[in-house]
Formats: sequence, C-alpha cells, structure tokens
Amino acid sequence: MELKFTPCESCTLQQEQGLNGYLCPGCVSNRYQIRKANSILKHIIDPIKEPVTKETKPMLTATKIFTFDSAHFLQGHPGLCKNVHGHTYKLEVTFQKDQSQPVSDMNPPDMVLDFGEIKKVIKKMIIDKFDHQLINEVPIWRNTHLRPTAENMVEVFAKWIRAWDSGKYKNNLVQLRLWETPTSYATWTKDEA
Repeated sequence: MELKFTPCESCTLQQEQGLNGYLCPGCVSNRYQIRKANSILKHIIDPIKEPVTKETKPMLTATKIFTFDSAHFLQGHPGLCKNVHGHTYKLEVTFQKDQSQPVSDMNPPDMVLDFGEIKKVIKKMIIDKFDHQLINEVPIWRNTHLRPTAENMVEVFAKWIRAWDSGKYKNNLVQLRLWETPTSYATWTKDEA
C-alpha cells in the first residue's frame, strides 16, 4: 500500500504549460507529508507481509541461575582490580529445546531440561570449585596465563558445560551469563556458524 501524490489543479495547469517541476507551497508540503506517511506505512505493513509457515517452531529455552561468592585479583591491571577483592557472582545457564530430536525419556515434549539434573551438574562442575575461593588459586587459573576476568571465566565455564552437554543434551547450551556485580556481566553465546 502506498499513497500517491497528486498536484493541485493550479500546479497541474502550470506543468502542462511547460513549467515542469513547478509546485506551489501547498503542494510541496503535501508531497512531503505523503512521502513521510509512506515511510511510516512501509515500517508497519512490511512486517505483516512476512509469511508464516508451519515449519516455524518457537525456540524454547530454560535457564537455571546459580550464585557463588569468590575473591580474585587481576595481575597487571592498572586499576583497583589488581588488589584482592570479592564478588557475589551470578551464573545464568541457558539451554535450548532440541526440536529436531525425537521425543524420548531424554527429550520429553514438555521440557527443555531437568532443572534438578542441571543443578547437580553445575554445582559439582563449577559452584563447588569456586564458592568461597580465591579464584587465582583454583587450579584452572593457577596453571594458566589467563587472568580470572568475568569474560575468561564464562568462556572456561562454557567449555566445561559443553563437554558434558555434548552427550546428554546434544550441545543445546546456548548462553551463559556471568554477573560479576549487579550491573556488570559477561556473556557467552553459542555460535550458530
């Protein structure tokens, strides 16, 4: 749908007499208003035109949230974080429903995952290792060149969870978010490529 601009009778007469492109101030204003309205209509109408297919399935996700208290320091950092300091970390672990797998005990139609199982696995894999610890002294950090930044931590956690997840939930871990403070977090997102 598009609105069409039509010049007034006076402008049409002027154009017929050879003044191509002539528009009175009223017609200039009307043409501008019609162009503006067409731009707005395009943003409203175009999304409605997108076809809806039966194959389109919603992406269902389930997230389990964990907290742990730890201290760390960032060696070589120029700011205050070079000193030992602590955080109450919040870890959000998000899995996606695997729509391609047949329904089974491992993939029931009404669940993305078993929250109780995820709680048990993440507690053993991450929480028990990091809660009330100096992260720099946890073996993964003590034996590496990586600094325990939220970004590095979330990448390591994703690697660990994906190693477990590859057998159980067929790599359906789609996002990890590690909050270091109530206003600061690092996110790992599954690469679809």
